[in-house]
This record gives sequence, C-alpha cells and structure tokens, in this order.
Amino acid sequence: EYLKEYFEVMTHVAQALVKLQGESQAYLGCMLPIVAITILSLKNVKAKTNLSFCKPLVDALLEGIQKRFGHLLNDHEYQMAAGFHPRFRLVWLAKTDPSRVGSVRLAMETELEVALKEASTTGCSSESSSEDLDVEDFFAAITKPSKDSSS
Repeated sequence: EYLKEYFEVMTHVAQALVKLQGESQAYLGCMLPIVAITILSLKNVKAKTNLSFCKPLVDALLEGIQKRFGHLLNDHEYQMAAGFHPRFRLVWLAKTDPSRVGSVRLAMETELEVALKEASTTGCSSESSSEDLDVEDFFAAITKPSKDSSS
C-alpha cells in the first residue's frame, strides 16, 4: 500500500523533473506552467486519493516547491515568458490563479506595443520558425481552455 501511494505521489514530481531537465524543449516559458501543474497535481492527489501513508510527503513536497519556486510565480519575466509561449499563453494562469490574468495580459500588451514601436522605428524585421509542439498529457490540465475561461 505504501509503495502504491508513493508511486501515485512521486509520479507527478518525476514528470516535472523530466520536463525541467529536457534538452529539446526546456524554455523559460515552460518553467511556471511546469511548477503550476506539479502543485495542482499534488493538491489533486491529496484531495482525491485516500492517502494513508504519504500525506506528510505531499505536504512536504508542496512546501518545498513553494519555498524554492514560489517567488517565481510572481516574477514578471517568468510570467511574460509563459504568457508568450504558444503552448501555454495565459490558459495555465487562468486555471491556477485567475486573479492575475488581467494584469499579466496588460503587461504583455504593453510589451508588445513597445516592441512594435521599436521595430517600426528601426525598420527591423525578424522571421520566426514554427516548431512542432508535441501534445502531451502532462500539460493538459492547464493548457486546455475550460468553458468559463476566455484566454
């Protein structure tokens, strides 16, 4: 029973670590969604699963994640990177902290206006290439728009 519970809890942490250590798609814009989905997954396991042995483990993991990465959840640069990432946009934030969506959206619009003004005055143009975004279940909980969100 203990090993089953441990597996259920640590699977989410292991998946997050695999994503963070990835060589091909480890971008700054992935950091906050990975942290957010890990927190959300651990809270769901704690709430939905009748844990007999691993509740203290879940609590310690959540506390450790908050201690190590909590300040990044409010970091402007990380929020902007995740917001502009084509896979995440603001959907992840709408599912984890809907109260901040408006302020991050406004900051993104401001950054875009500044960049467009700079590009128009300097005459710079850049070409962007599209990359294959693999659809993975790991991010599904925060990237699939819900019926009540409009991001």
